[in-house]
Amino acid sequence: MRRRTRARKASAIALLAAGSTALTGVVGLTFAQSAVAAVPHGELTLNYRCVYPMIGAQDLKVNVKVDGIPDTVKTNQSVAPLSVKTTDIVSANTTKGLFAMDAKSLEGSAVAEVNGVFPDGHTEDMPTNVTIPKVAVPDEGDFPLTADGTTPKAINAGTTKGWGRVNVGNLKLHVSPKNTAGELTALGDFDVQCYQKPGQDNQIAAVYVQEGSETGGEAPNVKWERPTAPEPKADDHTPVDGKLSGLTFSCKFPIIKPQALKIDASLPYPEDIHANTLTPEMKVTSDAEVNAYTVNAMQTVIDPPAASLEGYAIATANLWAPEIQNGQTPLAAKLKLPITKTAVPESGTLPLKGLLGTAPPLVFSKAGEGKMGVQRLDLYVILRDKDGNPHPDLNAGGKPFQVPCTLDGPAAPTGQNNIIHTFKVSGDVTPPEDKTPPTVPGAPAVADITGTTANASWGASKDEDGGSGLAGYNLYLNGTKFGDTVTDAKAALTGLEAGKHYKLEVEAVDKAGNKSDKSSVEFDTPAPASKPGPVTGLEVTSKTFESVSLKWNAAEGAESYVVKYGDKTQEVPTGTTATITGLTPNTPYTFSVYGVNKQGNGDAASADATTEQKPVDKPADLKGLTVVGTTFDSVTVKWDASTGAAKYKIAWDGGSAETADTTYTIKGLTAGTSYKVTVTPNNTTGDGASASVDAKTPAKPDTTKPSVPGDVKGAVTNDSVALTWSASKDEDGGSGLAGYYVYQNGQKLPGLVTGTSKTISGLAAGKYSFTVSAADKAGNESAQSAPVEVTVETPPTGGSNTYALTGTSAIKSINGTIPLTGSVATTVTDGKVSGDLTLNGSAGKFSLFGFLPGTVDVAYAPQGKTTGTLAGTTLNTETKTVVKLSSIKVFGLEIAGGTTCQTATPATIPLKSTNFGANGGDLSGTYTLPALQGCGFLNPLVSALAAGSGNTVTLKAVKK
Repeated sequence: MRRRTRARKASAIALLAAGSTALTGVVGLTFAQSAVAAVPHGELTLNYRCVYPMIGAQDLKVNVKVDGIPDTVKTNQSVAPLSVKTTDIVSANTTKGLFAMDAKSLEGSAVAEVNGVFPDGHTEDMPTNVTIPKVAVPDEGDFPLTADGTTPKAINAGTTKGWGRVNVGNLKLHVSPKNTAGELTALGDFDVQCYQKPGQDNQIAAVYVQEGSETGGEAPNVKWERPTAPEPKADDHTPVDGKLSGLTFSCKFPIIKPQALKIDASLPYPEDIHANTLTPEMKVTSDAEVNAYTVNAMQTVIDPPAASLEGYAIATANLWAPEIQNGQTPLAAKLKLPITKTAVPESGTLPLKGLLGTAPPLVFSKAGEGKMGVQRLDLYVILRDKDGNPHPDLNAGGKPFQVPCTLDGPAAPTGQNNIIHTFKVSGDVTPPEDKTPPTVPGAPAVADITGTTANASWGASKDEDGGSGLAGYNLYLNGTKFGDTVTDAKAALTGLEAGKHYKLEVEAVDKAGNKSDKSSVEFDTPAPASKPGPVTGLEVTSKTFESVSLKWNAAEGAESYVVKYGDKTQEVPTGTTATITGLTPNTPYTFSVYGVNKQGNGDAASADATTEQKPVDKPADLKGLTVVGTTFDSVTVKWDASTGAAKYKIAWDGGSAETADTTYTIKGLTAGTSYKVTVTPNNTTGDGASASVDAKTPAKPDTTKPSVPGDVKGAVTNDSVALTWSASKDEDGGSGLAGYYVYQNGQKLPGLVTGTSKTISGLAAGKYSFTVSAADKAGNESAQSAPVEVTVETPPTGGSNTYALTGTSAIKSINGTIPLTGSVATTVTDGKVSGDLTLNGSAGKFSLFGFLPGTVDVAYAPQGKTTGTLAGTTLNTETKTVVKLSSIKVFGLEIAGGTTCQTATPATIPLKSTNFGANGGDLSGTYTLPALQGCGFLNPLVSALAAGSGNTVTLKAVKK
């Protein structure tokens, strides 16, 4: 009784709604007397092939729900229009084709077949118009949509009792594909015919027509035969490789001005195509080159610099074809080309190799010429730094930024050829329609008849030459269709009733839906026998965490057994034991076992059992261990979760820890030290295989300043000062000394000095103060040194001046020093110097042989004028003078001298000053003392000791 109730609830009158975007389906309603198997009641899922222009036949999955279907109706009762709701799944391949046609949304209408046949033989055709609401088309993947509607009219059940059924058939759509701007694509509006795929049960419900309160037994499940989709054969022409080389786009990158992007593209495609055939999949392979300017911007303009690039490109290709507005306006086809992660070089160009985009195969229905051209490129880019992080501004939230690239931008040359392929469509535009049915099947024969089954066979039919081809045979039992269409000239008849008379009819059907006349035969099933006896002695013999074993006593008359548990069953063809596998651990089950024979099912026995707890396995091997961060005293590691792990054991040189997370930071480490870190997954069963990784802590930051430079000195030369100083030191283990900064009058001069000297040039006359500081490689700077003060003199411009002279002369050979005083009266004309030098007599000291102390009285007799040159503050002079030695004493005893003791020839004394100004300056020079004469009997000794080179003069001239 329970099975009959379910069968009655599986009866209905309905409308199917379905579509490529939102389609409303087809329902056929048939009433006839038969009882075969339980049927759906108000809900059905069907698969369709929908024939689109250009992209051909595509899959569509439709789920239909009809509310308010009665279980039974009375004769002559009317059934009001019913509410229908559909949920449709548009296939990913359809989405790919719509994307290629630049369709971003779809809307339109659908016409659904609705048909009913009643027990009295009358039928109801109810074509239903349904509006398809606007729905967005994604770039890729399946997408769902829903639609609502009602059947168009009430249906009268008629005057005869019996079963009626509702079947779902084909449907037709009128579609308006629109682009992003909301405009129709180049294809315009078009119709789409959708056909059910073969081999599906398309009855959605059944209703029993009553005269009184009788029931109709089990409801029939009969298929409504509908034409199937024409599937075009593949085009047999060989593809020819179309190419574009050096096509240059103008790309608007962020921040920088538009830049050129060069593309080499290849498209293998036939040059000749038969109409109504399936072309190969469109595969465009491209190599792109990002220019050096853009690469340089990735490294220098953005911060942080880009280390890698990834994302995808959307290529817009224009397609001209005869069915696209007579070939006058192109269809903007879209292809998506993934860009794999590619390293960005420090300089030069960035090649992007092997970019592959595909579009689905096409079907051209009109003859004529066509072509394909590359029109636009949109890059969607993610830039990552050296640590793999997306750019924080350009790729906020990890999303790519768009780079539009066109052929008419400022960085693209004009007049480029962008046509990659041309083709010609030829042949019949519309294939001939098959309207001829197959031949009538031979007379059926029925054998091996039992109370519930029989085997039927018949002579094979033939379809006409050049027809659509034989699809198979439809069988009818007592006027009700039996099962699906069969392809062989035989069938097994099941679900029969014992002791009943049957009429079997067979018709042939071709692939165009044409049906032959029927051939028939009548037969009777034998009277019913007894069902099996009850099962006894059922018990559980063993169990594991995933299985239970049972045994029972044999039931009288049972040919086989069925074990039922939950909503599942397992057949036992022989024997009285069974092991049920695939169970859930630690779960209670109730198992029922009953005997089965041709007459039905016997009474069942039941037993309860709970599966065992599943043993715990060791954790899976640890994988993905990496170092994700270091400081001078810590290391952070992470890893992939190991299946079955309850915790992780971390070990390193000098320590260990445990955690339940998949990341851990080891603290308290030594700066600048290498460590080996090992992580082992663990649970109560034990350890899984561990993994190790090497890590090194960076050196501790240097915060100590270098020592202060010392002994800063400055030497003035014309308009420059040459500074020198003693070297500084950085701390042991520090970052190391980088160099020195020089400060002039408290202002730091640009540039880091790597040595211990620097010359500052181009100084004006005046006083200057210089200090020096030291800097290390960590950027620490010492305090400034003690200042050195210098004066840059104003160069004399000409005229006459007198300068007082003070200084010393050192006689090298006798280790003597003679103080000097005097004056010089100078005249400067056009850089030439002339002067009268006066040196006062003086007494000096010396050390004879390095240890005999002595004194000497010296006088000077200049020979002519002192002459020279003055350029800026550089003074060069030369003086010739006779040196007179009136007294030479050793230990106070005069050993030589007199009025005639003097140099045999004048000594030439060159003097130079680099800081000579209007107020004077410092002069120095080196000279040779000629041989002496007239110094007494020791003259040879004294001359040999005193005469010679390497003698020096140092004077300071001060303007009087």
